Amino acid sequence: MFLSNTSLSKALARSPKSSSVSTRLTREGLQFVFLLMFVVIAAILQSINLLVLMSGALLGMLLIQWRLATRTLTGIRVQRSLPPAVQARCSFAVQLAFENPRPRLGSWLLLIRDR
Repeated sequence: MFLSNTSLSKALARSPKSSSVSTRLTREGLQFVFLLMFVVIAAILQSINLLVLMSGALLGMLLIQWRLATRTLTGIRVQRSLPPAVQARCSFAVQLAFENPRPRLGSWLLLIRDR
């Protein structure tokens, strides 16, 4: 995957209707963009139409993948369960339960940050 989801903690605090998903480029995504820029520059300097078409296809792949990544995570519901008693300066475990209502778009490798 070229895009990774970074902040689902904001979506935890909001209602499901107003949840937003933020994405950022991973290291592989940055390498893909660098390759895309290299192909575009080579196509412009050498005026090779096939490379221009190839760069358009690569850009289209990146945009479609970004759209699918954000759409996959928009409907996820998260429920937080706290222990019945919590003491000061003692660590405690919090359980997070996820529900994906979409039957066809699965979500894997979620990164959750709770502040």
